[in-house]
Amino acid sequence: MLRDLREGWNADTLYVLAANSDAAEELARFAEPWAADSVRTVAGEQTQTLLGAYDGSIVVMYWWD
Repeated sequence: MLRDLREGWNADTLYVLAANSDAAEELARFAEPWAADSVRTVAGEQTQTLLGAYDGSIVVMYWWD
């Protein structure tokens, strides 16, 4: 969707949905070469806020300043 904006869009946060905590840990390690300023996982009520529902999934957030 962002790629379709004509003016371009600088995004500083990437959200990845992980199936479980093991997958979330692997995703966090996978992104180490990306040099994100912050990598954190979001679960439980915070995931429900992001997704609108909670099914046990975990969101991994990568942030660059």
